[in-house]
Amino acid sequence: MSMEESAACRAVSPDLSRLPRTPALAAGTEKDGNRERLVAPRRIPSPPGSPDPEEPGKPLCPHPGGRLGAEGQDSLGFPEYPLIVRTKKLVLHMDINNTILVSDSATGQGPVAALNSYLSTVCWGQFNQEGEWQWLSEFPSLLPPTPDATSFSSNFGRDTKFTSSTLGRPFQTLFSSYLQLLEWPGQPDAVFSVPGEDGHHYHRVLPAFFNLLAGLCQQGRRFAVIFRTFGKDLTSLLQTTHNALQGQHPQFSALKEVVLPVDLRPGKIRCSPKKVG
Repeated sequence: MSMEESAACRAVSPDLSRLPRTPALAAGTEKDGNRERLVAPRRIPSPPGSPDPEEPGKPLCPHPGGRLGAEGQDSLGFPEYPLIVRTKKLVLHMDINNTILVSDSATGQGPVAALNSYLSTVCWGQFNQEGEWQWLSEFPSLLPPTPDATSFSSNFGRDTKFTSSTLGRPFQTLFSSYLQLLEWPGQPDAVFSVPGEDGHHYHRVLPAFFNLLAGLCQQGRRFAVIFRTFGKDLTSLLQTTHNALQGQHPQFSALKEVVLPVDLRPGKIRCSPKKVG
């Protein structure tokens, strides 16, 4: 197996004091086969005449799906009880090309070619009885629309000029709208934008990735991100992510509030028949 490069943005507990926080609500866990499920601790009623151990006025969370009803119960009749949050660390393994990068240095594809190539893998059709290719869906999708559908690329190969070809022309309007969404607004940026084959500049990293980082931190999640690629984009992606977390991205300046260290040293995964190291 070929050598695969990878690198990690190692996350510590983010400093969220200046970010909006989602209330931390969860409960203990109990085993259910090989799975764990959340279980809230039940309140044990105090003997008559004894003080209530709960603090006066402390809000209680009703049973999921119910509304507060009679005192000590929700609208479904379940007893109210406080919930405590316990979350496990989330580790995201992300392939970077054609996922968060719309370009590929390994194949030399810019945004226009990479988007065409990607669309050719998610547009589905089949050959009819006369041996002619016909489309089974007007929209791209990760899964085939019917069991007998096959992707364009599986029959004709990845095509960097897919929507300009005779067969791919029905998706040309869709391609143009996607490309416009990827276009970089304003003056080009040496770090966060890349030039396209058509003279326009495009996002180096999809904005959705930075929204993901911000969302995880706002939720108070402990997490780490591991980038994986066979290409040569790892070093530039790590630097781009680091700069964004320093508040340098013009559209995501609030990311400077997130404490998320980035290891700028690309790592490697070596695979052999005996072990992975």
